[in-house]
Amino acid sequence: MGADGLESSLIGTIVKCKLYKPSGNWLGNHSSKIKIKESGLWLVQHLKANDINEDNKETILGAIRRTQEWIMNGR
Repeated sequence: MGADGLESSLIGTIVKCKLYKPSGNWLGNHSSKIKIKESGLWLVQHLKANDINEDNKETILGAIRRTQEWIMNGR
């Protein structure tokens, strides 16, 4: 959490992604906040944050592996 947390890095990554684009009928297109319209996200915090780094990637992949193991072992 916070400016140096994983959440911030994930938001920064999504905003910079060239493949990410909200649909034409997304309600945020009608927002009075320019940052919401331009970013395609409902929030405005962390829009200029750095992308996820290798440590972040390992944290995410580890969480995915643990979740898969949990599911495969019958919870």
